[in-house]
Amino acid sequence: MNTIHISSTLHKAAEVYLEASKEPFGKNNIAYKLLVNELPNTIRKMAGINDKYKLQGSAGRGRFVEIPWIAIMNKRITKTVQKGIYIVYLFTSDMKGVYLSLNQGFSYYRDKYGKKDTENMKLVVQYLVLEKV
Repeated sequence: MNTIHISSTLHKAAEVYLEASKEPFGKNNIAYKLLVNELPNTIRKMAGINDKYKLQGSAGRGRFVEIPWIAIMNKRITKTVQKGIYIVYLFTSDMKGVYLSLNQGFSYYRDKYGKKDTENMKLVVQYLVLEKV
């Protein structure tokens, strides 16, 4: 894995995001281009990720989000960040940091079990880490 190139592209996105997010949202915005197109493509290429994985970046839908992200999803497990388990780069809201984490979609649990349900999410975590949470 070529972490230097991935790191520099993540850094570039962090540098421009806050200022670019004040501009109109859409495909012509540099922050949108970096997060939705360039970063997922760079990560796929530099990390040698094959087509078994879906890479998706988001700067928001219709407007810029406070915390942009780039997800790496194993297509056998999940195809959307709303449901399933996936790896994700999450930027901090001040764009001074980025974290790589293992996440699970919350929308599925909210829609199926109700707004406050976290018990089923905890069961998935217990299964994954093989210990009590």
